Amino acid sequence: LFSSSPLLPQRERVYACIDDNRRHPFTIEEPTLSVNDADVRLEKIFNKSDLFSLVDTYRKTYKCLVNPNTPRYIHVDLALKNDCAGLACSHISGVKETVILDDDQRPIRTTAPIVYIDFMVRIRPPDGSEIDLGKIREFIFYLSETGLPIQKVTYDGFQSAESKQVFIKNGVESEVISVDRKPDPYLALKSAIMEGRVSFYRYKPFIEELNS
Repeated sequence: LFSSSPLLPQRERVYACIDDNRRHPFTIEEPTLSVNDADVRLEKIFNKSDLFSLVDTYRKTYKCLVNPNTPRYIHVDLALKNDCAGLACSHISGVKETVILDDDQRPIRTTAPIVYIDFMVRIRPPDGSEIDLGKIREFIFYLSETGLPIQKVTYDGFQSAESKQVFIKNGVESEVISVDRKPDPYLALKSAIMEGRVSFYRYKPFIEELNS
């Protein structure tokens, strides 16, 4: 599966980060969001109990199952036609001591964050139509209203100006992070996986992306 990926040369490090006690919180592995189908929405195929616990039955209030008060960060990789969009949520669950080499190849002990990926989902474009980008934004607001402590929402830059403005107007920090211009996010992910500082569930589309 991981053949000869230059980003992740040691495939066993990837599998070591997988938590098989967790599952994909959507009933569809790769949903399709069409502008022509108002009934298909992410919140309708989302298993709330995989991410939240019910705190008050009468008031219907929820909190996250894992690190409920820790800020969450959401990234959206947008697309319209002929390409998939991506949505992921994560948070820092702790720190881990690691060893890096300085310019003279001498080992230096330091600490780095442990990243917990709460969920991720690849969204496919409908045949002959476009992905409804507004539904992705509405799902993020749904998560916030349910009890997800969202600190920031980032976009890859494509078709993101309007959504960024909407989040900022609603008090949610938002910015553009383009992985096409700078490889820093990919390198950060590589370091986290190679050092065992990331936890995610077994999600086939994500494994495929790591190998691309």
